[in-house]
Amino acid sequence: RTGLILGTPYYIAPEQAQGGTVDPRTDIYSLGISMYEMFTGRPPYVGADPVSILLQHVQGKPKPPRQVQPAISPALEAMILKAMALQPADRYGSMEELGQALEAAMAAEGA
Repeated sequence: RTGLILGTPYYIAPEQAQGGTVDPRTDIYSLGISMYEMFTGRPPYVGADPVSILLQHVQGKPKPPRQVQPAISPALEAMILKAMALQPADRYGSMEELGQALEAAMAAEGA
């Protein structure tokens, strides 16, 4: 239906929140949000209502993960933030590419 947005406000990509075109990079954004939450213990965007959360996604200014959880490595932080990039073109191009970046970030930590 026109004007209908499907998704959970905490994990929805900016282009999806604005009713734009979605592609696999939309899922990469949502996974980036999930990784942010897994590694910091909280979602990057919170608000009093779904609209305020969606607006934060569209603005794309999360607190850097290392400011929330200093134990996160710079490599892991960079990977999370790239997955959460505001513009789809600035995100990983595929889940495989994201997986390789995650493996590299974890290897750098000795995990």
